[in-house]
Amino acid sequence: MPKKLADQQTIEKLYELAGRPGDVVTTKTVSFDIMGRGLTKYDVCDALRDWIDAGMDVKETGMRGQDSGQSGYEIKPRINDNLVYCKFVIRDRDGTDELLVIVSAHPDH
Repeated sequence: MPKKLADQQTIEKLYELAGRPGDVVTTKTVSFDIMGRGLTKYDVCDALRDWIDAGMDVKETGMRGQDSGQSGYEIKPRINDNLVYCKFVIRDRDGTDELLVIVSAHPDH
């Protein structure tokens, strides 16, 4: 069954949050994945914004682990000529602030 597409409001929120990469958080695994490929969270945030600007589909998926029950959002952009699977989640900080977390950023096989 194909994954559901993210709604427009969520896409706008992802775009907004990715526009502040200094505030974006990565998981420890993502930090190692991107560092090992010479990338930064800024590169991943730029890829998300470029993806959205190009009108590409952002797919919604369920999360497991720490973010179980929340929606995650997937894209597969090309970063430095490599196809990269990226997954993001929007977390709520203290009920007042939203935080973009990069939970996956690795080569897509």
